[in-house]
Amino acid sequence: MRGKLTQPTAAAVGAATTSRLTTAAPCSAARSCSTAHSVGGSGPLTDANRSRRDGAANQALNTVNGDVFRWRRMWDVIATDLGVATGPYPGHARSLAEEMIGEDERWDAIVERHGLKPTKLTELASWWHTDGDLGREVQTFADMTKSRSLGFYGFRNTRRTFLGLFDRLRAERIIP
Repeated sequence: MRGKLTQPTAAAVGAATTSRLTTAAPCSAARSCSTAHSVGGSGPLTDANRSRRDGAANQALNTVNGDVFRWRRMWDVIATDLGVATGPYPGHARSLAEEMIGEDERWDAIVERHGLKPTKLTELASWWHTDGDLGREVQTFADMTKSRSLGFYGFRNTRRTFLGLFDRLRAERIIP
């Protein structure tokens, strides 16, 4: 257990890393390739995130890390790393946007107590977006066929992505 966060805050930090927006953009004139630019994730983009295929530029792509995981198992990994216990599943999705109402002062106290970089809780995650990602009532399996057919073969290990992000946020003094 590395950090000490309240459960709502830990859930927020974990959930903040789940969203991705990816677009395929053309490379420089010197290289005829397209690069998938990802918001979120961990580490630099590599050649695995580039395509030299015709038609790959200027495409909107949905993307996922590329591995398969279930949130019910991932929450234990995230909670352990953040130093909190997971709560019981109430049998339905709960709104993080609603749970985070009024938590600003608690976060400010955590920032002060641990000497963290002054950061507003709302800068860590978009609660409504997180609710949209995590509040689905059905299992979601993303289809990467379009991305693969355009030559994007890269993937990230979700567990390592979360833990790497938390390590980076600790090093930058954003979370304890």
